Amino acid sequence: MSNWSTQTVFTGTILSWVQNLGGAGNGSNDGQTLMTGSGTSFTEQVIPGDQVVACGCTLPNCPVVTSVVNDTNVILSQHPGCTTYSGVEYSGYFINPVKDLNPPPNGTGYPGGELVIDSSSLNSTDGVIFATSSDASTTSLSCDGDTSTCPSSAAVRTPGGLFAYNATPNSSGQLGMLWNSEPYNSSSNQFGCNPGLGCSSQTFCPAPFALPTVANGRVYLGVYAINNDGTTNCPDTVPGTTSPLLYLSGVLVYAKN
Repeated sequence: MSNWSTQTVFTGTILSWVQNLGGAGNGSNDGQTLMTGSGTSFTEQVIPGDQVVACGCTLPNCPVVTSVVNDTNVILSQHPGCTTYSGVEYSGYFINPVKDLNPPPNGTGYPGGELVIDSSSLNSTDGVIFATSSDASTTSLSCDGDTSTCPSSAAVRTPGGLFAYNATPNSSGQLGMLWNSEPYNSSSNQFGCNPGLGCSSQTFCPAPFALPTVANGRVYLGVYAINNDGTTNCPDTVPGTTSPLLYLSGVLVYAKN
């Protein structure tokens, strides 16, 4: 979903790329390459599917980013084919993952971002992209059945958020945020759910693979659990249940104005 028109130089320095030649023999990881940088911010610059422009390759036939490990390590689909690390660029992002415009990559858990595009008609200019993400700006975690500690054996989930972006990129190539379901804050989250405008924020735990569904001016979102005790913990259990735990799953409905 990119016309490859924008190529951007990486922040920092690319130090090396090392190809994996000892894979399973079935093509699952044979030939993939670890690209290592110094002073780089890969988690904020690239996402899987982007291409790394290096060694004279021509888009869209350059190595593809298959995994962003951390700020200094990225897995590529293939070796770039040279040992020249200067002037390496990246291209192809659909949503530029810039903090405060999009959920921070370091704080976003499974399922990541689930995207749906909606507009009133073909070729209209009122397109909106709805995205579901676990976490967002909330840092609170909880464990199944235990909100005080998080033992390694417990299933840990993060709270979720529904985000709405303008489908038309701005002058910087970014999709401006229009609204999100998190609590409004005039300094840190000016696009949040503002009680003063009749909006009630709701902590929920996103269900894997559940896409937002837009119909008749409403956005429907299936969730794994809904919080009902006034905290930001997720998931929440039905009051009075101990074992087996019963979660308040369901469908949240938002009005699209």
